Amino acid sequence: MERRAPLVVSAALVASLGLGLTGLAASPALASEGGSTDLSGLLGRLAQTETATPADPEDASDVTADEGASADEAAPEASTASTEEDGLAAIKSGLLGGDHASAAKSAPTASSSATDSSASSQPAKLSDDPYAMQFEFDGSVIQLPCAVADLMDLGFALDEADAGDVLEDGYTASVTMNFGDPDDYIYVICSIYNNSGSEKPFEECMIDDVYLMAGSLEGHTVVTPGGITLGVSTREDVEAIYGPAEDPYEDGDYVALGYEKNGDYRDSMDFTIVDGVLYEIDIHSSGEYQVSQAAAAARDDADDAEAAGTTTATGPVERVSPEIAELSSDPYSYQFSLDGVNFQLPCYVADLQAAGFMLEAGEAGDILEDGYQTSTSMYYGDPDDYVYVTVTICNVSGSELPLSECMVCGLSFNERTLGEAGHTVEIPGGIVLGTSTEDEVMAALGEPVYAWESDDGTATSYDFQASPDDFYNSISLWFDEGVLTEISLSVTPM
Repeated sequence: MERRAPLVVSAALVASLGLGLTGLAASPALASEGGSTDLSGLLGRLAQTETATPADPEDASDVTADEGASADEAAPEASTASTEEDGLAAIKSGLLGGDHASAAKSAPTASSSATDSSASSQPAKLSDDPYAMQFEFDGSVIQLPCAVADLMDLGFALDEADAGDVLEDGYTASVTMNFGDPDDYIYVICSIYNNSGSEKPFEECMIDDVYLMAGSLEGHTVVTPGGITLGVSTREDVEAIYGPAEDPYEDGDYVALGYEKNGDYRDSMDFTIVDGVLYEIDIHSSGEYQVSQAAAAARDDADDAEAAGTTTATGPVERVSPEIAELSSDPYSYQFSLDGVNFQLPCYVADLQAAGFMLEAGEAGDILEDGYQTSTSMYYGDPDDYVYVTVTICNVSGSELPLSECMVCGLSFNERTLGEAGHTVEIPGGIVLGTSTEDEVMAALGEPVYAWESDDGTATSYDFQASPDDFYNSISLWFDEGVLTEISLSVTPM
């Protein structure tokens, strides 16, 4: 978990980036290792970029490929996107969730040169199966999951910050792997895992996700089954192989297409087309990945003991903040009702734990320094059910604290990740997630300080503040076809 100085990203900023609604859904990826990102030095430049929102790969489903269809083999000029543009695009992707949160990592500055003999046997040529979870880099084929050593054999090296780091059994991490001189900014972003039964150096771990961007692989050729080529192929080429995506995301010249093998999100292919050309490919394959039984049992025991869930080794977690009998009539009291239990920001992590939400496994004991904040997800029940809220956790205690003892100064409730699972969220003014309309919200909150609308008019978002200059205390609401689909509350911690 990286730390970052107190900072609030409002819907006004998100809207100014040209981001759509779908990608704003809270993402579990933000809770993964490396999910907290220092954004303070980049906001000014982000506000001037035009990269749009990636779609959520969990929305995609398996589509049968059209036999005989072939990708466009025409070779246009190489991409001239600058390194900074690539980095900003990756950071936006991390802000919006899904599996791209690791892309928010800053561009590499140095590399390792370690080698390893544990490379796996890789295919000699690309499969004809579009769901083979393969890609070809400069003529060499890689099939996921693969060993870190397989990419090292092709000339990639772990970033200096990661080289030699150790990964515990049963855990994952996001890493950058550079090709050649790190100053050339030719790299891929990978998710690595260890299920060996004991801790391993990163160099000896496995890879189950590779994120390939045209801007960061300029001058190199990346092809997936069916002849789909990074920086060359079009939406038509992708759909000729995979068929139409079930739930594509489109915003002007930005299109995101997601596909799953047999409807299993653990084996997925995601393609992003910008200005008509394939700009990003994300291949994820963990269908065969199983954490060792011993590690899984040990981790479960540790999670219970460190209060990652609703109980600890000493008994149930108790609410810290005073009980609130009923919601205030003041819409700017920053109160909310979750399943009939009332809260007011800022509150404590323990308050949400007492209501049944838990920090992700292993996070409860992570230390947050005084004066810093981080974003993560808190799950209700089994994390694999993806029922969660996104929270901003802050520490203003005067000394470092474990996350489980910190305060919550921001929350985001999404209809898809909460409401559809049967949970209810309400804020003052009778505003209810998944039910209230734009007209009802305007009547309760008045005119927004900022408004955004998608190109097709179906998605909108609004920022509301008690004072126009009070940027750090805000209510942000998102609507899909006029119905409230996301509520975000943010306050300055006391």
